[in-house]
Amino acid sequence: MTRHTDEDNGSYEPGRIKRSQRSERPVRSRPVNAAPQGRRVRSAPAAVESPAQAARRRKQSGRFADPRKRRMRRRRITSIVLAALLLLVVGGGVAAYAFIRSTGDAIRPPQTQIDQIAKVMDKPKAPGQPFYMVIMGEDTRPGEIQARSDTLMVAHVDPLTKKIAMMSIPRDSRVTIPGRGLDKINSAAQIGGPVLTIKTVKLLTGLPITHYVVVDFNGFKSIVDAMGGVVLDVPFRINDAQAANHIRSAQVIEKGVQRLDGAHALTFVRARHQFPSQDIQRIANQQYFLKEMVKQAKTQATNPFKTFAIVNAFARAVKTDMTVQDLAGLAVDFKGMAESDMQTVTMPGPDKTINGISYIIPDLTAMKEIVRKMEAGLPIDPKASTTAASTAAATTVAPATVQVAVRNGAGVSGLSKGAADLLLKAGFKIPETGNMSQFVYPKTIVVYKTDANKAKAVAVAQALGQGDLVVSRGMYSFVTDVLVVVGKDWDAKKAPGAAASTRRP
Repeated sequence: MTRHTDEDNGSYEPGRIKRSQRSERPVRSRPVNAAPQGRRVRSAPAAVESPAQAARRRKQSGRFADPRKRRMRRRRITSIVLAALLLLVVGGGVAAYAFIRSTGDAIRPPQTQIDQIAKVMDKPKAPGQPFYMVIMGEDTRPGEIQARSDTLMVAHVDPLTKKIAMMSIPRDSRVTIPGRGLDKINSAAQIGGPVLTIKTVKLLTGLPITHYVVVDFNGFKSIVDAMGGVVLDVPFRINDAQAANHIRSAQVIEKGVQRLDGAHALTFVRARHQFPSQDIQRIANQQYFLKEMVKQAKTQATNPFKTFAIVNAFARAVKTDMTVQDLAGLAVDFKGMAESDMQTVTMPGPDKTINGISYIIPDLTAMKEIVRKMEAGLPIDPKASTTAASTAAATTVAPATVQVAVRNGAGVSGLSKGAADLLLKAGFKIPETGNMSQFVYPKTIVVYKTDANKAKAVAVAQALGQGDLVVSRGMYSFVTDVLVVVGKDWDAKKAPGAAASTRRP
């Protein structure tokens, strides 16, 4: 008879052992004092535990019994999660980056490449000091030997003010590539990888680059899937077979609010062929998608299983010269960073066709102004300058002339009524309240159809003290002047009159 014990193959399978066989397990598997009286038990020599073995066993079990060690372990886990979330923010133009201690080596490229890149980068700043880094998104597709450089950004990271400003460089920008001459900047990656790309960016911008990160687009797909998808308000219908790598199931994305899985997210950030501005619109899509991705990933930090799935996906997707210690330090520096302190902008420049090839000619003067604002911590998006004008226009709008529909987009009972009550007190007309068809709105939005109603939308947003302005573009159905969709971020205390009302007796 064959004896099945826990020593046969390292595992014990009760289902494979008959009741009569269970008594044949080694004696050392039950306490000595459990033997029946009057029966002599012979213990195998291997079952005897030496004093050294007993001490080692007690020490190992003490790791889990000692409350101080448990707290230290929780702190290590917390720092890893914080670093993962921070790196998601730092990599906002293409994706984000993360690591865990067990996969720390996975984020480091071969040492030979690190040594080569160190020769072209500037000396790293002291911990906690502002620095510039290059972020590259590589898109390797089946049948291609060399990865494309489809995303390129320069980021100013300032731990002192907890601000991150990123400038996207269009792939068709006509620049001087060292050893090559004038060419499109994405050629640098195809010719010389990260080393030549960093040299080219430094020559173009004149900035001191001290760190770099490379994110693989296929790894980006895995990150989105690990998150369970990303909810996005897609502004237009996308049908791009090339962006989907000819995968029919991921080729089409309908407009409107929906949850994109990794395959459709990849199509969204790759798509460019249907847009008149091609790469410029694609950059805008990437910046929009990844800002939303950051917000939603940060809300998942309370779920340890999902968080570590995301972190592991990051670790497989990223390569960087920064060490685990560097990243952990950044995580501490940026803890509590506000979403508004992450800004993105695209390097300006006109289109020009030269010898039949379409280029973007960098506007160096405008680029220098963006860099100046980066370092000063000022808004870098030129659209931000229109805010003051919009606010001034809003002051001329009489609330009684504005009709507003208010709908609940969060699924929390009473939100639409609370927002409607605030607007009624401010004098606005509320002919409609109700629910959206899906409760998937993370943020409150104020929707208007044309520029003629923009000032009214601004006035509504001011009265609420919150809400992003959104142009409908046919994606929202409403007959009023303005539509308010109350999102999960709704906070009645943000309304201008809320603070005053709490002070009344």
